Formats: sequence, structure tokens, C-alpha cells
Amino acid sequence: MEVRRAVQLTGGSSFTVTLPKEWVERMGLSKGSQVIIRPAEDGGLYIYPDKPSSRRPSSVEIALTEDLSQLLVGAYLYGYDTIKIVSKTPITDTWLEVIRRVVRGLAGAEIVDEADESVEVQIVLDEQTVAPEKLLRRQYNLVMGMVEYAVNSVLMDDSSLARVAVTRDEEVDRLYFTLVRVLRSALVDPALAKRLNTSPLSLLDIRVAAKFIEDAGDQAAEMAKEKLRNKKPMSDDVKQEFRNIAKIVLSTGFDPIEAFFSHEITLVNRVTGLRTEFMKRSEEFLRKVSGRGETASLYKLHFHLARVCEDLADVAELSLPIKPYVARQT
Repeated sequence: MEVRRAVQLTGGSSFTVTLPKEWVERMGLSKGSQVIIRPAEDGGLYIYPDKPSSRRPSSVEIALTEDLSQLLVGAYLYGYDTIKIVSKTPITDTWLEVIRRVVRGLAGAEIVDEADESVEVQIVLDEQTVAPEKLLRRQYNLVMGMVEYAVNSVLMDDSSLARVAVTRDEEVDRLYFTLVRVLRSALVDPALAKRLNTSPLSLLDIRVAAKFIEDAGDQAAEMAKEKLRNKKPMSDDVKQEFRNIAKIVLSTGFDPIEAFFSHEITLVNRVTGLRTEFMKRSEEFLRKVSGRGETASLYKLHFHLARVCEDLADVAELSLPIKPYVARQT
């Protein structure tokens, strides 16, 4: 709904604009109701009722098909509170285990009813109590731990470390799904965004950053899986070169996520500089592994590590445009 209103001057000093009747009725407002007006980053204004969100619990039915896992996750991310899975025939134990596995990966989701031909999932997550920044930082911390485990599993020839990295990927996915659900809810509910002390633009940036971080976690998990598939140790010279490039990635530390939230150009430059250094040092690693028997596996390890490096730099660069520094005016 888009309407155009003329600005009126009342009382000689106050400017007023009338609110659309349809919106007022939908929000349950009347004479004397309070509304919140907040400037938007694009120069506009946000207007919403000064009361808790009245978003009603929503439900959806999805059919049991081969795409069930994706449909169940999609319904969760979309913000539905109740998800009912229905089948034309009795649901088998195999399908029940698939449903339970997916539900275990969704924060706040619980199976509340099981019948022969249906399963009902209830989401009891309170978005108002979930701070997007804390979730994103937690996700980042887990992913950097995964990268370290994956790298050390290769350098120390330790499969147990690789298994830890793979297992942690499930927790990263769980955090990512939770964050996306909260962000979507806040984007369609300005009052929720206000209580979370954030803006739509910030929510979009966090959504993109979360995807980069989630991808870095996936790459770390793939690196660990490659180690589990190929248990042949690296030669000393190749291992040293891999250590050199891995050290560059790990040395980014928390700078990418701090750059994202602080908009400090010095942090952005440091992270992007490390990416450039990684690309240069990679040439030596790729030269050493060329023509060896295990070349394919070594190339895969490098590919996944390079993706991690790129993802971390992308997170830092999301802080652009950099916080403005105004020169002294005379």
C-alpha cells in the first residue's frame, strides 16, 4: 500500500500528515493512540504503534515429499510458528527419523504431535529475546574454531580434530537458521526491529555477513572431510607451505567481525591485506604440489582454505561505506 499525503501547517509552527485509514484500522489505533516515529537511514521515516507486536501465530501445512527437508527448513526460516507435515499414507519410521533430524537442527522447534499421516512441529522461539549481533558473533567464533581444527587436523595428521570440525558444522547451521528467522521477522515487524535496537539496513547487512560466515564454516568442514578421506600425510616441504598460508588465514582472528560492527577502516585494510598476502603465498604452495600423486587432494585443501580467506575478507568489506571521517573545516 502506497499513498501520497500533503504536508499541512497547523498552529503556525507544527507540520502534520494524516495517516491512511486502512493502516490505522489494521493496527488497531484510535484517537489518542501513541505512535513511534523514527528517522530511516535513507532519509525517510518509520512509523509504527507504540505497543508490543500483535503478530499472530501462523501455521502452514507441507506435504511429505522428497523435498521435505528443504521445505521444513524453509517454513522455519519464513517465520511460521506451527508446521504440519501431512501424508496421504502412513508416515514410515524412516521419514519420522528424517523429520526428527531436521527438527533437532532448528532452535526452538519441537515435535508436539505425531499421527499416522501427520506430524506437527511447534516453534517456541521468542525473537524478542534473541540479539542478532550476539548470534552473529557466536557464529563467527564457532567457525573460526572449526577452521583451526580443520587446519590442525591436516598439519598434525589428526583425524579426531577433523571429526570435531565436521560435528561443529551442525551447530553453526543451527545458529544460522535461528539468525535468519529472527532477521526475517524483524524485517516485516518494525516494532520488533525497534526492540532489537536495529534498522532494516543493518538487518540486511547482518544477513549477508551471516551467509559469508556460514559458508566459511562449510569450507572448514569440507577441508576436514578431505582429511578424513585422504589419510596420507603431507610431505614436509608441502606441509610447511600449507602451514604458511593457513597461518595467514588464522591470523585474521576477530578482525573481520570487529570491522563489520565498528566500520573501522584500519581493520578492513588489515583483513584485505592478509587476503592479498594469502594469494601471493598460495602460488608457492600450488607450485610445490603440482605433479605429485596426491595433487587432487592438496588442491581441494587449498581451494577450501582460499574460500575461507575470501569469506572473511567479504565480512570485513561489508562495513563499507566506511564510517565517515570529516576533516576539520576552517
